[in-house]
Amino acid sequence: MSALRLRALVATATNANAAPPKNSTMPTPSIAQFTYGLNGVNIGMDNVSSQVLYLSIGVICVVITAVRLLQRGNGYLRQVVSLGRTPEQQAFWKYDPNSWWPSLKRHLLYAPLRHKRHNREIQLSKAVNMGTIPGRFHTLLLSLYLISNIAYITILDYSGQPHAETLAELRGRSGHLATLNCIALLVMAGRNNPFIRILKVSFDTFNLFHRWIGRIVVIEAIIHTIAWSADKVAATGWDGIKESLVGSDFIQWGTVSLLAMMIIFVQAVSAIRHAFYETFLHLHRFLAFFAILGLYQHAKLGDLPQLPFVVFVILVWAYDWIMRGFHIVYRNFTFGRGITRVVVDALPGEACRVTFHTPRPWTPAPGTHVYAYIPRLSLWMSHPFSVAWTTTTANPESGYADDLGKEKQPVPVNRKPETTISLVMSARSGMTRTLYNRALLARNGRVTYRGFLEGPYGSLESLHSYGTIVLFAGGVGITHHLPHLRDLLAGHRNRTVAVHRITLVWAVRSSDMFEWIRPWMDELLALPSRRDVLRIQLFITKPKGPRDVASASERVQVFPGRPKPGVIVEREFNERVGA
Repeated sequence: MSALRLRALVATATNANAAPPKNSTMPTPSIAQFTYGLNGVNIGMDNVSSQVLYLSIGVICVVITAVRLLQRGNGYLRQVVSLGRTPEQQAFWKYDPNSWWPSLKRHLLYAPLRHKRHNREIQLSKAVNMGTIPGRFHTLLLSLYLISNIAYITILDYSGQPHAETLAELRGRSGHLATLNCIALLVMAGRNNPFIRILKVSFDTFNLFHRWIGRIVVIEAIIHTIAWSADKVAATGWDGIKESLVGSDFIQWGTVSLLAMMIIFVQAVSAIRHAFYETFLHLHRFLAFFAILGLYQHAKLGDLPQLPFVVFVILVWAYDWIMRGFHIVYRNFTFGRGITRVVVDALPGEACRVTFHTPRPWTPAPGTHVYAYIPRLSLWMSHPFSVAWTTTTANPESGYADDLGKEKQPVPVNRKPETTISLVMSARSGMTRTLYNRALLARNGRVTYRGFLEGPYGSLESLHSYGTIVLFAGGVGITHHLPHLRDLLAGHRNRTVAVHRITLVWAVRSSDMFEWIRPWMDELLALPSRRDVLRIQLFITKPKGPRDVASASERVQVFPGRPKPGVIVEREFNERVGA
């Protein structure tokens, strides 16, 4: 009896230690426990990594804010001291007493990474655009951000625990950081990002960081998936992966989020993004919605501690869209005067002058841009354009016409105010080409639509404290400078700005393009004391004949060919007034 019992025990032990069948999904207990939940995840270290990461970002923001406050304070002091002063009395501001600050700006803050400036596009051909190269300071910040994420992911317990537990720790850390980085990703993508105003950093710069942080998020999500898959395959084989994909809502939603992110990663490549921008933007938003939805469901079903992060991401995204909707409704709809009317005039040089007659009065600051919606041509799309000119027909409080630089003329007090926002759209492709073609074919070269404006955005820097200002523009880029010129000339007349010397350099292909801004330029040239301050240099790269390059006066000069910015800046620097 004892012998039979011994044989039974031996057989049982042998069967227990035997390897499972080749196709079996029976879990290995020591590994399977690390394939789900928070088993093996170092929550304490995850929290430390997120705290250090966002503390570092906070420190950088505080430093930038302090620098901006010092710049604004110095600019305001310079403006106040220079008011009403002659050019000779502004000589103090011609020289910077600190040699290190100009050197820092030249070699780091404003310097290109190598020899190409940041906003110059990398083109493999005329049709293939590979995006822009970040500047040195941008590259430094992005490198530090990337290195810190790599460090947080790789700081794991490599000894004293099973390999499967280390993979589980990697799974938790990478997923934690991917979710955490989504907050910065969504904040930097928003048009109404509050840090644009606080830090005085442009939307384009935040958009640059948005793209690179997005790539980091996708890579961390892939690492998160690989770490889970490695443990899952080791525990249950590939059949276990299949069972999870089919039978687990938790895994399915995580997969939805990952796939959406990976498609965004591919379709956001600059060549694809620029070649099919409108398609890219629609698909990008659609995929981003499912990426966030999948992430929310994944965190909720798994009862993960990152769920508050995901909720905050959703709130950030919702805030931006709510603010955009508010701007559109407030600027373009009134019960008494209806909605915004759009008048489009075809211009020589394949461009349109697009004037938005808004029912509610508002005056964008110089240097702002707006997003234009014309549903008849592009139902959901909006395109950014610099505000070229603004006119308010009546001021309801005073009953006087309100136009910078002009005497106020009395008008009926009961007249309802109206604001016109004028843009210039160069016909390229998509909506701008369609708009130009329709206006060109219409009677008198004019068409009228209903549309909306969203904004204004931008206008982060004031030029009021500078004695000398040099403005460069190419083609339709002149529209950005016109409100600045109007503001500065009016301020010079009223002695509220320090400017004494303005040089505008504008390069165009042909003299036909002068018609784009002729009515507004005529107003500027008619302003009092304009001759004392403003000089205009026009460069025509493809003149049709000698008449195209005939200068109107000493203050408005026309030259053939392209301008030489280095020569112009050096001359203006040597003859500068004040700062």
